[in-house]
Amino acid sequence: MIDFETRARSAAQGVNRAIEVMEMSTTDQREKVERFDRYKDRKDRNRKVGAVAVAAAIALVAIVIASSVVSGNLGTQVVGNPPVRWPIAPPGNGAYTVDLTTGTVTPLPASIRDAGRSYAVSPDHTLVAYGLNDPHSPLFLANIDGTGVRQITPQGAGGAGPAWSADGSELVYQQLPPGAANALGNLFIYDVGTGRSTQITHLDRSTQTDGSWFMFPSFMPTD
Repeated sequence: MIDFETRARSAAQGVNRAIEVMEMSTTDQREKVERFDRYKDRKDRNRKVGAVAVAAAIALVAIVIASSVVSGNLGTQVVGNPPVRWPIAPPGNGAYTVDLTTGTVTPLPASIRDAGRSYAVSPDHTLVAYGLNDPHSPLFLANIDGTGVRQITPQGAGGAGPAWSADGSELVYQQLPPGAANALGNLFIYDVGTGRSTQITHLDRSTQTDGSWFMFPSFMPTD
């Protein structure tokens, strides 16, 4: 027969066990809730980051499109310049310059306008190189207003096809040998600052054929 004390201890143990089971169930449920909350926070954060990234991408595309439109408009419009009417009629005989944005024709000064051929204006529009009508006449350099004329090639040696470097510091030209009609010449570089010419080719004249003596040399954009 079970006494009262034994029954009391058994009942107390049962209550303790029930409390332990309840605490275990509550703890497990709490962890599940916390895991779900963390998952929800992470999902919300990813959604916000994704929205920001999409907005940034849309803004970038809009900027690129706007830039392309502006560039296209700038590339097709010449602000303030009237349309050029081609062909442009020269204002008489001799040499002249043409402003390709306005079509304005400006004759060179009389002292050099009717002097020769192969005119080449420097990139800064301050100098002009030219040869005389005789293919074997010297090559000259002058200010655009016709002053300060100086001879580039030696007397008797012709000069042809002058062309400027991109920075305007040098000229390349063909120097023709004295006294030989249609003779193949060599290329020279003229330094505007020092006034010195340097021969850069040594061509074999024995391989020349008729009609191949004249050259139009030019600099690459990188000089």
